[in-house]
Parts: sequence; structure tokens; C-alpha cells
Amino acid sequence: MATLVTACPICEGLIELRDPRKGLRVECPDCQGLWMVTSVSPLKLEVALDMENETIRADPSDEWPR
Repeated sequence: MATLVTACPICEGLIELRDPRKGLRVECPDCQGLWMVTSVSPLKLEVALDMENETIRADPSDEWPR
């Protein structure tokens, strides 16, 4: 399982993605911005607009909801 790290486009906090794939939605652990993976190589994130699909927390050890 690959792990990639990128900076949040808004707050520049680190977002760690385990086994990222195109279309995956993630939440920044610092600012709670919601992002969608649009490319894995290179890793690119865009604002996640359709929240009916799968959303994961960048750090799965965090409790949900806060």
C-alpha cells in the first residue's frame, strides 16, 4: 500500500494519503477542507463538490465526527 503526502491547497497542512486513487475524497486534518484526488502521479487535489461519494479523513485515527 503506497502512502503519499501533499500540502493542503488552503492551509498548507500536510495531508497523508494511504493508497490514493483518482476520485478519492479526503479531509485536511488542519482546516477540514474537503478535497478530491484528481491525479495520483503527480498527486493533485481539487475541491470536492459532490459529497455523496466516499470521503475519508486524512488521518483515519481521528474520531468522526469531531
